[in-house]
Amino acid sequence: GGVLSRLIGPGNAAAASRPSIPAALAERPNLLLVMVDTLRADYLSCYGAPVATPKLCSLADGRGTRYQAFSHASWTKPATASLLTSLVPSSHGAMSKPAVLPEGVETVAEVLQERGYTTGGIVSNINLAESFGFDQGFDEYHYLGPDYLFGAEESSSKLILYQIGRSVFFKFRKGLRFGDFYQDSAVVNELAFDWLERHRDSRFFLFLHYMDPHDPYFAHPYDGQGIARVSNQHPDPELAAQMRELYQGEIGYLDANFGELLDRLESLGLSEDTLIVLTADHGEEFQDHGGWWHGLTLYDEQVRVPLLVRWPAGWKAEPDATDYLVRSIDVAPTLVVAAGAALPAGMQGVDLRRGKGGRSETDGMAFLEEDHEGNVLRGIRTLEWKLIEANPGNPRGLSSLELYAVGSDPDESDNLVEAQPAVARELGAHAQAQEQLAERNRAEGSGEAAQISAAEEEALRALGYVE
Repeated sequence: GGVLSRLIGPGNAAAASRPSIPAALAERPNLLLVMVDTLRADYLSCYGAPVATPKLCSLADGRGTRYQAFSHASWTKPATASLLTSLVPSSHGAMSKPAVLPEGVETVAEVLQERGYTTGGIVSNINLAESFGFDQGFDEYHYLGPDYLFGAEESSSKLILYQIGRSVFFKFRKGLRFGDFYQDSAVVNELAFDWLERHRDSRFFLFLHYMDPHDPYFAHPYDGQGIARVSNQHPDPELAAQMRELYQGEIGYLDANFGELLDRLESLGLSEDTLIVLTADHGEEFQDHGGWWHGLTLYDEQVRVPLLVRWPAGWKAEPDATDYLVRSIDVAPTLVVAAGAALPAGMQGVDLRRGKGGRSETDGMAFLEEDHEGNVLRGIRTLEWKLIEANPGNPRGLSSLELYAVGSDPDESDNLVEAQPAVARELGAHAQAQEQLAERNRAEGSGEAAQISAAEEEALRALGYVE
């Protein structure tokens, strides 16, 4: 395909070599981290959804584990940064639209690269492009951007005239194509299969990012129909059912393509000795709390994410681990320990294989943060309670303090701040302590803004991140 030929060619001949597995890694597994953009946990059948997702949920069968997991933010950049660094947003600092992941952080890819792993990343959200620092530690890192129009090359896509032409083209053309916004899971697979073939004889860490559930929500099979945030920021509430249906269809399409990935691992002889982690950066709202999309609240529809782990053959695993809470920052330490590498002192999560009994009280809480489009939020999620603090006058119109007994009120519909002031004070103290600890561990260089091209700015605009 076009994307593959653009990225893999004579210039990458060195990367096509197949180094033998170092003796120190012979007993260690390959590591595959799959992150699905905008995937709610409750839209997978293994988390109670009525629509089947057999391929995704197959990870929890046999030698797999299903967790009850929470992200630390509700949009891609800070959430993914936490996943890859095991740092909460206030520590890594990649919280704003222009922010870059600072060089001072140590990513899981860097740790594994130093350990001797071959490292690769394939992503399709502009917020994860090299310009924002997410390529740290990767031997190969590919951001699969939107298609270029009129036969344009990457250099010409930075020209002002190209950007004007692209905007006019989208205004007048009928129907939507996924390639106008991102590359879908079939395209990601094309590049992933090539990468796996080239590195099947090494010990590898591969980070795959699938974009399909993110808006636009496309009809499947593709017919040009879809609903995009960029052109419909505030949909009519009557569209909620249609949008949910399209979203479910996108997940079904992804499920089938994820099955193709599992089949390819099997055909390459990699299934038995590969540790696979599947999770999401955040979820999505469909009028659950009177709004749409993501990035503006910390309710569970936006921060509760799937976390499914299929362990290598012969590893002991909990068959189900949903009676306690884990966090996105626990993924990187799990991969590092599995690789036999030393766990960096700065990582704030813990190895998932510790189980419930190996987690402290703080490890059983998810610290939530958001500083996006004028909404400055902080929260604590435990197994039974959720506290959310919001800045006064926030654009979303959120109450300054919300408390929910999520164990009995999973929809977060009954604010108990006045009825349970002692619980609110206790969780508020935990939130304050977590934020202070995060600030003390703030990475050097955090908060710096990335220098992005006109093409990258247009890609951000297509997904609704800039106006």
